[in-house]
Amino acid sequence: MVYDTLAKLLAQKYDALVFGHDHVGHGRSSGEPRAYVESLNILEQDMAMHIDEVYAKLRTDQEKLPLFVFGHSMGGAVSLLYAIRRNFGPEYPGGLRGGLMLMAPLISLSNSLPARWILGSTETGELAS
Repeated sequence: MVYDTLAKLLAQKYDALVFGHDHVGHGRSSGEPRAYVESLNILEQDMAMHIDEVYAKLRTDQEKLPLFVFGHSMGGAVSLLYAIRRNFGPEYPGGLRGGLMLMAPLISLSNSLPARWILGSTETGELAS
């Protein structure tokens, strides 16, 4: 896995459960033709299914574990789509807390949005230092 080192760091330093997801037709997952899907919706639905399966096994009524989604490039765009569709944020409906970690997400910014909208919502912590 490309992100094994990052996964191990997060697991050890933050006592976190980390799992990887291969998008349909990418990485080690099956799918033909390789690296082709009709739309990002398919990738988002597939990723959401895997997150929901893993998270459902871990969550109990007593303990509401935070969920952080990391995405790079196309995975960043898919992760952002996941967050938008599920109103994901600091207080997710149903008690899910967490956030997004995006590295060079495959997105373009709208000229109609002021830059301060992005900069004003950016928080950096230990991972970014």
